[in-house]
Amino acid sequence: MNKRTVNITGRIRKEIKSIDPAAKVILFGSRARGDAISALLYKHDINAKSHSGIKHQFGLHFVKSGLIDKSLAEIYIDLFDYSQAGDYADFVDFEKEKTLPLIPRTDNLLIKIEELIKEK
Repeated sequence: MNKRTVNITGRIRKEIKSIDPAAKVILFGSRARGDAISALLYKHDINAKSHSGIKHQFGLHFVKSGLIDKSLAEIYIDLFDYSQAGDYADFVDFEKEKTLPLIPRTDNLLIKIEELIKEK
């Protein structure tokens, strides 16, 4: 593993461990989703200039190619949409009953991203 990959995976591992489980989904939906997916794109020299661009490049290079299963990618899409709603809507209610089940799916996606970053 080169230094760049070690730095990227270290950041993701730190992100996974440091997030309170109840807040993980919302945080991943806003900041961490961009960090993890951006790190993956960066590792593969893929550029994106916006959140929508990151979403597009992720789908094009990792989901459509089969590197990330569509069921895993769905959590990213859901969280992207939740994040947009939270950023731009006047009143958004992230209910615990709807949010907590997203945590294991979020963890699985972060783990898969870390695996892809570690690959040569």
